Amino acid sequence: MIKNLVLPWKQILGFFVSSGPVSGDRLKQIMIHTIQKLIECGLIPKVIICDRGSNNMKMRKLFGVTMEKPYITYNNENIFFMHDPPHLLKSVRNNLKKYTFTNGHESYFWKDIEDFSNIDSKIKPRLASKLKKNHIELPPFSPMRVCLAAQTFSNSVSAGILTLVSFNRLNNKSTFTAKFVKFFNDIFDCFNSIKMSESVVLKRPITRNSKHWSFLEEAQIFLSTLKVNNKRKNIPPCILGWQENINCIKLLYNELNIKYEIDYLLTRRLTQDCIECLFSILRSKGGNNVTPDASKFFSAIRMSMCNMLINPSNNANCEKDASKFLALSKDLRVKNKVQLHKLADSDFDFSNNYEDFLSNMNINYILMDNETANGIAYITGWVCSQLTHKACVEKLASSNKSENSASFNIDNTLINMKEYNDCNLLYPFIKTLEYTKRITAFINSIHQLKNYFL
Repeated sequence: MIKNLVLPWKQILGFFVSSGPVSGDRLKQIMIHTIQKLIECGLIPKVIICDRGSNNMKMRKLFGVTMEKPYITYNNENIFFMHDPPHLLKSVRNNLKKYTFTNGHESYFWKDIEDFSNIDSKIKPRLASKLKKNHIELPPFSPMRVCLAAQTFSNSVSAGILTLVSFNRLNNKSTFTAKFVKFFNDIFDCFNSIKMSESVVLKRPITRNSKHWSFLEEAQIFLSTLKVNNKRKNIPPCILGWQENINCIKLLYNELNIKYEIDYLLTRRLTQDCIECLFSILRSKGGNNVTPDASKFFSAIRMSMCNMLINPSNNANCEKDASKFLALSKDLRVKNKVQLHKLADSDFDFSNNYEDFLSNMNINYILMDNETANGIAYITGWVCSQLTHKACVEKLASSNKSENSASFNIDNTLINMKEYNDCNLLYPFIKTLEYTKRITAFINSIHQLKNYFL
């Protein structure tokens, strides 16, 4: 499959059926044949992206690709080789789960993430709401899912660990693991930009003077000194892969900018996401078609290519309608349906238990721990940021934490940890936060008493 580096299009080129893994020598022949066909079509191939499978690595070696020279020259054009960033991120997560990483006096442990998850799972609202049981235990096939690795190595998890450390719920050395998590969150952001406007600086497109370059320089130093405590004390291939990608992106952007006057580069176009999405479509053709044989694969890919070609004609009787079907296939697969009649048939009388609610609310408010208060503060700040009336927002929260009070409010620790350059996180004022904390306590008391009486 090919994908344009500047325009948002992609195209299936073809496929090869084999009884087993394709050798590196054969892959090299296929790649040369593909490059030649693209040139004949008037296209300019610039990047070849693949994972770090042994056959792919053999192909790179046969082409003479190295870390210092991550490209080949064909027909007077440099064609760069990159490793798929999502695969690298998954590999880092898998290695951290098996081994301990070190860098100087710092040590990074998977257990710190497990401990954080165990504590955070009991907090409502949670500090890292996307971190679930599957992220930690990784049941079968879960290690292959990129989203689980990206949600584990996230700014929310890093900030959550630092917040619990500040309240002595986690060991002080967990701050090193938080730093490790934040680093791989940031480096993945650099290789995953997709929009022109982003609040997170590293998620923006790479440009000549963007802040990516200073971060990538620091990242190269960090990765070069990173060690892993495995039996052979060898650096994991995924770490070498990140180093090679950093060298490659520097050379690639420099050539695109000087030779083709391309000012910005959206780095998500330098991933295998397009082909991974295609595979997910093929597996769903004909039901649960996870391991299709050659004939089923051929039929599924032909059907997918035909579906991509079917569009309303420009000479149709009417213009294209700006609407979607009301009922979609994904809606028909929803198992959990809301049954409204259950709510109406409830015999629980809230009015007769109002005093119990207030009493229970006060108990919940008094016993509220710092972690829960921090979660509420973050959500309160986010809600305030969604308000459109500026005068109202200014009375509820501020982007300047020094305006919050004479001394920094301890309930805003999580917001402070999650804050990054050029972000718009809001710090709720003390009275605003007190109100939302009491509302949360009141809602929790309703649920507790309702469960008790029912």
